[in-house]
Amino acid sequence: MQNIPLGLFYWQWASNILSIGMSAAAALPVIMALTLLAGRRGNARMCIMGTQRLTRLALGLGLLGPLLTATDIAGTLISLSGSLNGITLWDDAVLPYTTTVLAWIGGLCCLWVVAYMDKSSPLTAGLPDEDAAASKSSKGHSLRKGRRNPAPIEGSGRHDQLDSAAMRSRLFLYLLAGVCFFAAHALPNWSFSGPPQGMEWGRMVSAVLGTATHNYFTSFAPAGALALLSLSVFYAGRARSSASTPDNFPAAVDLEKAVRWCALWALIGYIPRCIDRWGLFIGFSFSGQGLPDWLMPQITGLVPLTLAVACWAILFTMRSRLQVLWLNWLALALLIVRQSLPFITYLLKSTA
Repeated sequence: MQNIPLGLFYWQWASNILSIGMSAAAALPVIMALTLLAGRRGNARMCIMGTQRLTRLALGLGLLGPLLTATDIAGTLISLSGSLNGITLWDDAVLPYTTTVLAWIGGLCCLWVVAYMDKSSPLTAGLPDEDAAASKSSKGHSLRKGRRNPAPIEGSGRHDQLDSAAMRSRLFLYLLAGVCFFAAHALPNWSFSGPPQGMEWGRMVSAVLGTATHNYFTSFAPAGALALLSLSVFYAGRARSSASTPDNFPAAVDLEKAVRWCALWALIGYIPRCIDRWGLFIGFSFSGQGLPDWLMPQITGLVPLTLAVACWAILFTMRSRLQVLWLNWLALALLIVRQSLPFITYLLKSTA
């Protein structure tokens, strides 16, 4: 971060923070696909509401992917050469970023098709209407608007399960979007001009896919965290709204399950990284050797990351999770602090 224009420095800082949302968008399609599969075993209404809401969230956050990729490479090229004259999108140096933008756009198109399908046709067949959902607590014998409404019990038969044909199409599109977003993690490190000198194709493919898989798995943490954020905003807004009624407001037990599901993904995403880095720190400490220069900055950023994981672990294990949703806000604040630490450190050193 030395010898770069001040405007570019602050853009890189903002980009580092916005990359939290970009990472979340990459993993959300996989979480939504697994949510749909969970709907086959009951809780269909909550799964439908969750996937529809998360699809809109992923569409919004996914726009950060092509935006950040395009602006980052443009800023880097301008800082190096002073202009973009004579550079095409198909040059070997730029092609990884061009294909990355195309991969993001491909994934966003898949999500847009799902959002269009949700608006144009129902996701389920045979699900109870809102009146029947409201009559669950009456043991299936309450009367509403002069008609007898048998209320299906949660998880009982076809009335609380997703229609197979409707689910398969959306499941395919979610998985295709996930493949596109995974490709967006791998393509920036891919060498289109061939393997580096002295490296075989097999080793390059293994290295690129290994790095992409590791980075993609960590994306589940911000994905779960922002899904939790969306759920907490939904819960707070509907609880305050005077128009909300038991007919269209999910039961507290369903919301607790949704919070636990999102907290699970937020929790597991960063656990391997925390174990790996803390293991290195403990190993070097007990060996009597000094910490390597490359490890100490990582440990500094690992402290807020570990505290964020602890917040999600509490949310996952507690019984009354809806009462402590503020822990997710705290965890997201810690992620922002972690992303800002290198830039804050640079500013402190430059002003010292």
